[in-house]
Amino acid sequence: MGNHAPTVAVAVAIALAGAVACSRPDRTVPPRDSSVAHPGATARASALPAFETDTIVDGYGALDTLRLDSLRVEMARLEQELRRAPEGEHPPLLLELGRAKRLYIAPLDGPHAHYARTRPDEYVYDEIGGRFVYHGKHLRHLLERFPDHPLADDAAWQLTLLPSAGECEGFVVCYVEYRWRRVRDFLGAHPASPYAPRALDRAIAAFDEHLTSVTDLTRSSEFYDAGDLPPLVAEFDSVTAGLPAPLRERAAAFSSRLRRRMAPR
Repeated sequence: MGNHAPTVAVAVAIALAGAVACSRPDRTVPPRDSSVAHPGATARASALPAFETDTIVDGYGALDTLRLDSLRVEMARLEQELRRAPEGEHPPLLLELGRAKRLYIAPLDGPHAHYARTRPDEYVYDEIGGRFVYHGKHLRHLLERFPDHPLADDAAWQLTLLPSAGECEGFVVCYVEYRWRRVRDFLGAHPASPYAPRALDRAIAAFDEHLTSVTDLTRSSEFYDAGDLPPLVAEFDSVTAGLPAPLRERAAAFSSRLRRRMAPR
């Protein structure tokens, strides 16, 4: 997308204004099959430290050492349960483990860096943020091994909340692209999920919040390339066309307003 795509991804601190609370919405079907749920797994969310477990961790600052210590204890417990549990009981454990590891952001100069550094299949180094961030291994395993499980959309949603690395250096469409593509695949794969309305909110905000700073969307400027925007809007239209009617209509109305701003004057 032009020459301004982030090298790895874009920092959450700049891509999102503030932490986004994302507690699980109500479902019309049970979230999991209680006949295969591992004993105690349904209570794992409450066993995590006392902060939102479904929140995009804002900024480059990591959790304090005490809470990272608590996460280490919980992750070790979940890993032990996962090793002992029959395969049919893995999905809720993989979900809770992935959620805990997502929140475990280890500063390079802190005591937790060794844990992340010795797990290169789980954590990547964010050079700009000076930290190690989780890349979703256990959540992806859930999706790959149990694609039809009732928790599959939960895992996919957690992937949209992963902390990330990189920087857009002020280029407007780069921020739009990064925030939109965090939820693009989720909307395409899980259009009927109870998380879909929130995903659409985030998709619309990706365009709306960053493009308000651009007076004329038809003209390029130092930090805005007008040619980079239309392909992203076309992607938005294509993906949201597959949403249920109320969400599809909302997306179409937003796209129509945006395209009017993009039309030559």
